[in-house]
Amino acid sequence: MPLTLTRDQIATAMGVNVDTVTRRLKGVPRSRDGSTYLLAAVLPRAKPDHLPALFAAATDDSALFVGSGPVTMAIASILDASLTPEARHRYQRVRAAMVSGLTYSRGGAAYLPLIESLQQKVLLHSEILRHVALGTPCQIEFAAFAPAFCLVNGAYEPAEVAA
Repeated sequence: MPLTLTRDQIATAMGVNVDTVTRRLKGVPRSRDGSTYLLAAVLPRAKPDHLPALFAAATDDSALFVGSGPVTMAIASILDASLTPEARHRYQRVRAAMVSGLTYSRGGAAYLPLIESLQQKVLLHSEILRHVALGTPCQIEFAAFAPAFCLVNGAYEPAEVAA
């Protein structure tokens, strides 16, 4: 999984105690072992002024795979719905760059039937999430990134989730 945080890291970044974090994040999915949260799942419940501190505290595993299944899609959908207008504008540019990157890649057209779910999932990638939420410059070359991201993340998406 990409950017993750422990309750202690979240508490420190938000300037609250761990019990407050536990209460605020009730119902937010955790990692399999229950020790960490995906930053993407925490952001919709965070105040805008906490975002830089949350990103700074997060651990990035630099993985291309962002997860699969209904929980991953729900996290992406909730995060998408919570974006500010400025963040939504950046996200729309990322979505367009994904399609463009696939269009000009060899074999990229094979992923176009899954493009909607892949465009939602790309929001969970650490570099994309930083760019969209914080407005940091996006250093991704989509001609290379889009096909690789789709290969890794599209293969794990069941048809009933992607539809």
